[in-house]
Amino acid sequence: MLREMLECEPVVWKYEHEKFRPRKAEARKILREVASLVKPIMRRRGWKVGTLAEFWPPEEFLLGRNYGQGQKIFLRLRPFNDERQFYPIEVIADVMLHELSHIVHDSHDEHFHALWNQLRLEYCQLVPRYQTHNNKQLVWKAFLCKGCLSTGHNRRCGDGSKNPAEARIAAEKMLRDVLVG
Repeated sequence: MLREMLECEPVVWKYEHEKFRPRKAEARKILREVASLVKPIMRRRGWKVGTLAEFWPPEEFLLGRNYGQGQKIFLRLRPFNDERQFYPIEVIADVMLHELSHIVHDSHDEHFHALWNQLRLEYCQLVPRYQTHNNKQLVWKAFLCKGCLSTGHNRRCGDGSKNPAEARIAAEKMLRDVLVG
């Protein structure tokens, strides 16, 4: 008997979670959910990931790593200070989009950030909870797509600024554009 259903045309070939951490079954489920959320984006581009793995690096701000242009992608699923909890799925999905951007661009230059922002917009269009014109959901959509991200010890926002208030203004502008357009 198969424990898990075989996936038709998988974009991720293998999943690895940290088996010695608490809530390991949930960690495996989260990895599969994140892959499922970004699967249409990956398919459109013909991207495949060999292994999607959970990791717990010693660097507090390291949330993901991509080796070999997608041969193996590591995601931090849990906050640095509490291995019993998990980050919200939207945060993990955004890190996954970041790591997928490294399939095309190695460095964090303007081309990388342009692709990452494009992937975020596509993600927001795919996920049903971001498709409604409910103001709160659209603000979250805009904030997710333009929000602050950790890039090591230096925090930057998706629009390139270091100021979360500027990112919020960009998010509100995106909201107005969506509601008007």
